[in-house]
Amino acid sequence: MSILNTSHHSLSSNVTEPCQEDIEIEKGNLTLIFDRYKDRYAILPKEKGWQTENLYLYQGYWYPSKYIISIANVMASQDTFQANPNDIYLATSPKSGTTWIKALTFAIVNRTKYKKNSLSTHLLLVSNPHDCLPYIESEILRNKPTYMTENSPRIFATHIPYSSLPQSIIDYGCRIVYMCRNPKDVFVSLFHFTNKLREEYLGFLKFEEAFKMFCEGVTPCGPNWDHVTGYYEAGLKHPTRILFLTYENMSMDTTNNVIHLAEFLGYPFTKEEEAAGEVEEIVRMCSFENLKEVNKHGNFREGVPNHAFFREGKVGDWNNHLTDEMSQILDQITKEKFDVYEMAEPNYTIIPESDHGRKSTICKRYELYRFPDGTKKARCYRYGEFLKPDSNLTLKYHYKHNCKALKAANDPNQPILDNSGQVWTYDNDLAREMTMKCVIQMALPFGHFDNTHITNII
Repeated sequence: MSILNTSHHSLSSNVTEPCQEDIEIEKGNLTLIFDRYKDRYAILPKEKGWQTENLYLYQGYWYPSKYIISIANVMASQDTFQANPNDIYLATSPKSGTTWIKALTFAIVNRTKYKKNSLSTHLLLVSNPHDCLPYIESEILRNKPTYMTENSPRIFATHIPYSSLPQSIIDYGCRIVYMCRNPKDVFVSLFHFTNKLREEYLGFLKFEEAFKMFCEGVTPCGPNWDHVTGYYEAGLKHPTRILFLTYENMSMDTTNNVIHLAEFLGYPFTKEEEAAGEVEEIVRMCSFENLKEVNKHGNFREGVPNHAFFREGKVGDWNNHLTDEMSQILDQITKEKFDVYEMAEPNYTIIPESDHGRKSTICKRYELYRFPDGTKKARCYRYGEFLKPDSNLTLKYHYKHNCKALKAANDPNQPILDNSGQVWTYDNDLAREMTMKCVIQMALPFGHFDNTHITNII
């Protein structure tokens, strides 16, 4: 039975809330943690907060005094959380698609438990995605923490910046999925979310004031740009263990990105599963519209209503809120923060590879990265591996307003694209066939991307 044939009304009315006993235990543990760390963070620099009265500056980032991402929880996580080598972590800056990536990941790794004939009982249809996959920051509050179990791989989410993660995660080289979002949409989403949860005595946070704070980097787990570049740089150094995604790309081509995510998680879809439409079924079940309907009622921890996590979920909603001047200010900050990594104008190419002796039937797509030391390397998107430095790689082919394919040719004046000495030239006749088989994903920034070009070629 397809999820799309199930009554939304019955789904939303069946959403379960966290066990009251567990909530009381967590409240008690939260009090203990607060008492243990309050002297440490009381002396730290502080600024006016968003949902809470203050934000505290710790290891270069700002944290509130309460909620899951409180400064006390972050400190306690660093002191007590113990990773396992096979763990997987879903990392995001707040309001960057955390709920969505949690839902997709949970659905991918648990799909054998919920086949089509039992989708109506899927945990995502009766629980908030945040209850399905725990945060590192909340694990230290549990009476019997999930991280004490032997299940492997364990999957956690976190808002903690890369440089402040518990050391065992870094030491073990755990896999990390990082998803970021256009800072403009992050700001707008954070503003609305804040005023749903803001302490009543603090009053309504004005849009202009929130904008100034965001631009100055004074946001929960901010500065937002530093949070993104911290994981991005780590991904350049460790491409096989850090998968870097963007909310915009996931929205544009969810199906192919889910296939790629499943491969990275170690739960690849079989050809039979793809043919049966199981990828599309997960995409539909985890769509913003469906999750929003399911979570109309009920509360998450700390009294946060489930519906607070679902407002618009649209790419480019910032156009409805920011003035031209505000947009230009954020564009300039983004450019300054991201240009050092060449995140502003990434380069693309498609390199055909032989398939059982047939030429030019499968596409690999490579991205060009500039490292802090000035060197450039190319990474295969699908497999996350960098080409060898001696490949003499020239990425001349870009996705811009047109899409062309490449084929082999014996022209010494054309750029060499691989370490075998193979030479490639453009071949328009193959464009349609090859681009249909190419996974398309853009890097940053987000405003440079025109969806119409991609829509036209796929």
